[in-house]
Amino acid sequence: MKARLAPFVTELNAISGLSAKEVQDSAGRDIYRASVKVTSDKITALQVIAALKEGDLAVYTREYQGNNGIIEFDIRAVNRTEMSAIVNKLQTVMESQS
Repeated sequence: MKARLAPFVTELNAISGLSAKEVQDSAGRDIYRASVKVTSDKITALQVIAALKEGDLAVYTREYQGNNGIIEFDIRAVNRTEMSAIVNKLQTVMESQS
């Protein structure tokens, strides 16, 4: 899972206004996620979450830290093509705010 997650995190870090890192499940399970901090002053994490759910491709996230500016992506059931689609949609959302 960590090997699949690494390129996804790298691609997320290339998006202006986002800072991503790999995090382990808080319960200590062998589950790793991409934790994305929205660093832009033009859009909040909650707005990004809402925008990701809109349109033909609805992207659902772990949003319990949205109020803290953090969005998590669980990739266990997501393939490489779907990860690329998520990155593209995030890029579009962030570019629309610049």
